[in-house]
Amino acid sequence: MRMPTELNRVLAAHPVQFRASPRGPQPELDVVPLSGRGSRIIAGEIALSAARFLAGEELDRLKLCDNRGCRWMFYDDTKNRSRRWCGPCGNVDKVRRFRQRQRHQPGH
Repeated sequence: MRMPTELNRVLAAHPVQFRASPRGPQPELDVVPLSGRGSRIIAGEIALSAARFLAGEELDRLKLCDNRGCRWMFYDDTKNRSRRWCGPCGNVDKVRRFRQRQRHQPGH
């Protein structure tokens, strides 16, 4: 997969270095910006995170919400990769199905 041009542009504009820091039983990798401030650093961190994700092996976990009025992207962290909605839309669907079951129970 080719990295998008815009992503490469943002990565190039936010040079960083990596540093291993001893935290807990294993060292953690810190990303240290070499230049920039505030929102520029945040943009670089987001671009780096996106690049790592795109270079990884779990692109099939990135999905679009099935709610046609939403269409947000989300990361499906379920074991069987079956999630269909983003968080807010999934909650609305659960409430809708619960109320539908309640209407069809005897005595309601």
